[in-house]
Amino acid sequence: MTAQQLKNSILQLAVQGKLVPQDPNDEPASVLLERIRAEKERLVKEGKLKKEKPLPPISEDEIPFEVPETWEWVRLSDILSFENGDRSKAYPVESDFVNDGIPFWGAKDMVNNVLMFSDGLRFLFSALLSL
Repeated sequence: MTAQQLKNSILQLAVQGKLVPQDPNDEPASVLLERIRAEKERLVKEGKLKKEKPLPPISEDEIPFEVPETWEWVRLSDILSFENGDRSKAYPVESDFVNDGIPFWGAKDMVNNVLMFSDGLRFLFSALLSL
């Protein structure tokens, strides 16, 4: 097995929830998803986010593999906000990134339709979202 095959195997196990034992005391994904929905609704009401057209629920034929019972399949737009990547003055610069905060990724992090953080996951202060 090559190093790349090992890396891919570990990543696949992690995505499927099989890399480490699942803790039954962990908060289920449904609770986190409800908090995300409420926060997005609040930001829409404040005019900080545009209201998005809801996408259909994920159908059984779209699910590529089973995940742990407390996990849920969602569409990316259910858990994040897509912003215009026109590289305007509002686009973050290196000094905007912090050690913890709101995860940020750009087009360079997408490789073959998969998020690949070659430079590591970057974060922004939440205050930057209001720019």
